[in-house]
Amino acid sequence: MKKKIILLTGLFLTTTAANASFNNLPTDGSRVFGSSNLGADSLFIPDAGLIAGSGYSDPVSGATIFKYKPPSNLVELNRRETAFELPDEDDSTVFEEVGEFIDVVFRDIDDGYLVFGSRIELETEEDQPGIFEWADGELNDIFRSGFDGWSTSVGWTRETSSDLRMYSAAHSETSGVDVVGGDPEVLNLDIIGMQSDINGEEGNPFSGWYLIKTDATAYNLAVNAVGLYQAGEEDQSPHLVQMEGFAPVPVPAAVWMFGSALIGLLGVRRKV
Repeated sequence: MKKKIILLTGLFLTTTAANASFNNLPTDGSRVFGSSNLGADSLFIPDAGLIAGSGYSDPVSGATIFKYKPPSNLVELNRRETAFELPDEDDSTVFEEVGEFIDVVFRDIDDGYLVFGSRIELETEEDQPGIFEWADGELNDIFRSGFDGWSTSVGWTRETSSDLRMYSAAHSETSGVDVVGGDPEVLNLDIIGMQSDINGEEGNPFSGWYLIKTDATAYNLAVNAVGLYQAGEEDQSPHLVQMEGFAPVPVPAAVWMFGSALIGLLGVRRKV
């Protein structure tokens, strides 16, 4: 039996905290990196403080998780929640639902431009009666498309004290894991790849909100605008999940595809 932990609090409402700047994304494919030291992480966009009384118990570890107010300048315009599947760790021909991708469009009230937010939440499974574990699988990259011709900058913020940071980002088709392993970046100005390491077994079942700031003022729903990639660094089967997602308009007419290492690795199920 699988169980989804509901963390979402509805609309991102304005608060009063100051906000750090987004990190400009180079157009030459260079990768920008964050830091495990939150105080030194140039990609971190400060939240607006702890929500009083928000603590709840992690269903697996029992640790207390706290929730944070969103950055004051982001107002939510639209949201989609899509369940996704990954190959079973013991049989790659079998697919299991493991989590949910949350796709949100925000408006930055400081300038009126759009910010595209991505979040992953893994599900829990009841291993034994009353004993839960996180669903198997790992997500190493979130790829988003539709950004060629737009000014783009990136950052991340947290919704809970258990959220994992954004490791790096680039206008690239290459997985951040592969770049660290020595593979070259494959420049694609239409794509923004955001690296992380979402893995429940490692204590990281939730991503933060990974944010792409643009100079767009309108958006629509685009085919295959989102790609979630399991790179296989823990000996899992490499796998790409593609799904509809929000993108700035006008979206390029050609449907984007990744490099040859990722082409053909498809699989998604829309939540109903």
